[in-house]
Amino acid sequence: MTADPTPWSAYLGAYHGQRPGITEAAFERACDPLLGSPHDWLTAALADRPGSVLDVACGNAPLRPRLSGAKTYLGVDLSEAEVRAAQALGRGPVVTGDARALPVSDASVDVVVSAMGLMLVQPLATAIEEVARVLRPNGTAAFLLPARAPLRLTDLRPLALLSLHLRGPGSMPQHVGRRRITALLEQAGLVVTQATTHRFPFHLRTPSDARLAVQSLYTPGRSPEQLMAAEAALAGIAGPGRELPLPLLRVVARKPG
Repeated sequence: MTADPTPWSAYLGAYHGQRPGITEAAFERACDPLLGSPHDWLTAALADRPGSVLDVACGNAPLRPRLSGAKTYLGVDLSEAEVRAAQALGRGPVVTGDARALPVSDASVDVVVSAMGLMLVQPLATAIEEVARVLRPNGTAAFLLPARAPLRLTDLRPLALLSLHLRGPGSMPQHVGRRRITALLEQAGLVVTQATTHRFPFHLRTPSDARLAVQSLYTPGRSPEQLMAAEAALAGIAGPGRELPLPLLRVVARKPG
């Protein structure tokens, strides 16, 4: 997790302070039968032995077990609660730090990864410039971001229920689509080699799944009553085969040698 100097900063700090590891918990309910979890999909874009890895906005470091072939690993997150959660799981080294001022030297890592963090950083261009700064020539950057598509016709009902009770299916400080992230990476001197979207199925089998689905959303300004109503609405349709869509964007870029 990282933050910005707007009211979002306070919201995100409290959110991750109270729910460390929430993204990993949600993603474990969103496994694709062929691709695995979204975290599996992100790390599948990297080499089996990716050299030195910097995990930006790492949360509780769910990528760490998937990067066991890395020569070195360092996770950075602004949330002290997330950092403590990663350390408790033995997923270090992880340190507290800001994506806009990464605590590593120029051209010092082979790979930068970030799962569901960049959309929280403002100004985003500063974080992208930091990624370019710390990458070695021929290094790789791989990011996972929320997307608006693809969706299925069957997704309309659960999304409509969330929108009805939450004034939309969650919020983000900013939308970072394919065009914007590509432009920012290119401005920083990186070459985009892949930008792919995929719909992951968040399985709504039980009321507890419905509760996790709502809790994993960023919902600033929503009342406890609205959140409870959204949970109850999703719980009302929970059952075998029920899904909430999780469309994601995976972007891979290279720093020229």
